[in-house]
Amino acid sequence: MIASTMTCLLAMMAPATVPSDTPTPNLEALALAPTVGWLMLLAFALVVAIFTVHRETWRRLFLRAEDPRSVAAFRIAFGLMTMANINGLWELFHYLFTDEGLFFADVAQEVFAKDQFEGFGDGIGGGPRGFFDWAAVVEFIKGPKFSLLFFWDSPTAFWLHLAGFWLACTCLIVGYKTKYAKWATFILFNSIILRNQVFWEGTENVYRCFLFYLCLSRCGAAYSVDNWLRCRRLRAQGLLSERDGPGGGAGVAPSPEHPRGLEAVYKLIPAWPRMLMILQVAALYCSTGAVKNGAVWKNGDAFYYALNLDHFYRFEPQQLSAIFGTNLFRINTWVVHWWEACFPLVVLGLVSRFMRREQVPPPPRAALWLGRVCWVLLGLTACAIVYVVLPVHIPRATPGALRAWQQWFPVAWIGGMAMIAGVIMWLRRRPPCVTIRGVRHVLDLDWFCTWFLGRRLWLGLGVIFHAHLIMMMNIGWFTPATLSTYFVFLNGSELAHLLQPLGARLARLGVPMPAAV
Repeated sequence: MIASTMTCLLAMMAPATVPSDTPTPNLEALALAPTVGWLMLLAFALVVAIFTVHRETWRRLFLRAEDPRSVAAFRIAFGLMTMANINGLWELFHYLFTDEGLFFADVAQEVFAKDQFEGFGDGIGGGPRGFFDWAAVVEFIKGPKFSLLFFWDSPTAFWLHLAGFWLACTCLIVGYKTKYAKWATFILFNSIILRNQVFWEGTENVYRCFLFYLCLSRCGAAYSVDNWLRCRRLRAQGLLSERDGPGGGAGVAPSPEHPRGLEAVYKLIPAWPRMLMILQVAALYCSTGAVKNGAVWKNGDAFYYALNLDHFYRFEPQQLSAIFGTNLFRINTWVVHWWEACFPLVVLGLVSRFMRREQVPPPPRAALWLGRVCWVLLGLTACAIVYVVLPVHIPRATPGALRAWQQWFPVAWIGGMAMIAGVIMWLRRRPPCVTIRGVRHVLDLDWFCTWFLGRRLWLGLGVIFHAHLIMMMNIGWFTPATLSTYFVFLNGSELAHLLQPLGARLARLGVPMPAAV
């Protein structure tokens, strides 16, 4: 499993090298597209087969009910980041989003949503104002650019729009009427930024994507005014499971003592939106790491150049660069590159540990062997993809290097797959043991998944990486938003374990809150 995942990652990260003095596309690479396309289709079919064989694992992982606190914490953090992202444009509000700025309404319609407004009249020169017929309305509804500011974009209309966004986002953050506030925030956020996209970067799509996931989740079931009102109502009816009472706050089934049962303080919610968020974060990091190729990243100079750009750094970096430019900066560059590209391994670790912790029953023997064969074929398919595209990845000036790669690369690849499979079998069947300070530690597969594929390593590196970016570079609200997604990698009990000491200290300082919070 790990071997095939690594092979797929390495296949994706192989950079296509085109000579800098060649302005035309790499025609040799384009000629390989049909072959690579068929191999990619085979790889996709193998992935589908693997998911089908292990469908019980994915059913239990996605279609379960879970503690709502991690999604609720993400709701609060990401809501704050969303409001800050819009407010960060305050100097450009009139310029970007009103008819007194860069575009009149009709020009914005033409530039950003031309097909949607083909049947819409602007009323200029005595022509009709509005949609010509129902067919024009249907054409507009097809999307994908929906913004109220395409129709009403005076400064007054924009400020009313912005006030509505602030109100909806505030309700989302505090968790009041969350069922409606989350969708209102999503719609109004898109309505603002879709009016004018000249300022866009990757940040906007990150916010749009994760706001949509928040809308799909029941993010108001914890840390919210909604849940506080719910608990107060249930407590008044005698239907709430208190922390120091029956059920310990987790709920009680109907019984003679409690005929209607007792409701939990935190009502369980579907887990699949959080799982989608985790997969999205992994895909985001993997894609950004895979495109970090070329001589600058290979030599480890990317961090130096990024930090020394005038429009990025927060303070003069020349003294730091003079000391660390050829040592620490290079190590940072290499670590960030491979950490991002290999970040999906943390998902592999989460799934593996979930299977072992929940003791998911294995599929039937025939299906199990089919899954193993598919994993091996997936690794070999990834090897074939890289082997086919090697001629357009190795510079033409080094034919000897190309011959060496073509000769030894398949051997090294298959040998690496065999070695990883052997290590997995060794850790599973005959794990080594070490004794540290009189405590015996078994270095089995669980230990490996915890420390090498675990969240403490991969999220820890992410916190260090993003902290450097926030402190040293001015790149907007992309980094804080991405950092806030780390909440979804924690389950509710883990989050409570981290936050409870903070609540206890606040209670000792006189903050009116229970010490158990």
